[in-house]
Amino acid sequence: MKEKDWTYLLNLAIDVLEEANLNINDWTFGGGTALMFYFHHRKSKDVDIFLENSQLLTRLSPRLNEKAEEISKEYVEQANFIKLKLNNQEIDFIVAPNLTGLKPKKVKINSKEIFIEQPEEIVAKKLFYRPESLKIRDIIDTVEVFKNSPNLMDILKKNKLLNEEIIKKRFEYLKKKEKDLNLSDLQLEKPINIKEVFDIFESLLNKDSYQKHSN
Repeated sequence: MKEKDWTYLLNLAIDVLEEANLNINDWTFGGGTALMFYFHHRKSKDVDIFLENSQLLTRLSPRLNEKAEEISKEYVEQANFIKLKLNNQEIDFIVAPNLTGLKPKKVKINSKEIFIEQPEEIVAKKLFYRPESLKIRDIIDTVEVFKNSPNLMDILKKNKLLNEEIIKKRFEYLKKKEKDLNLSDLQLEKPINIKEVFDIFESLLNKDSYQKHSN
């Protein structure tokens, strides 16, 4: 089945949130698709919604939410997230606090006003919550944000969000996979030099040298 446009999934997610009587101050739009909205650098097909109040999550479960049950018969529910599966796409509702202190930005998407996480916050969550399973697209995302926000590493380090040992170990693994990488698999929207991307990311992990790339 053909993939749905991400805005279609976002509208479905908003329907579920509204069914649960959550207003736009209760959640934010984040993840890779939110970054795509900012920078149009690659395609992303899933939708991630973040909540800070864990007590709200249960309201979004297909067990209790008629709209969620209507759009997804297959789902995963854990204490800190609910994943709605729609064929080969997903809507994730995730409990996670703001890590950077950067306030979400209000935007209008398909005539609906919502709050979207700042790019630095999106990358912070990627690096903080799953450093051991970072993917090449996460490396690309981090460098893309850095190019648009040169103080990215200052923000991450100030808030103690980098487990550099784990990230470096994972990065070494990804570097070995680079030679077998097919760029078309990454669904990029604009050309990149993958070696340059890897070089910049590696320098970002070096406290003494990352600043030279921000000049």
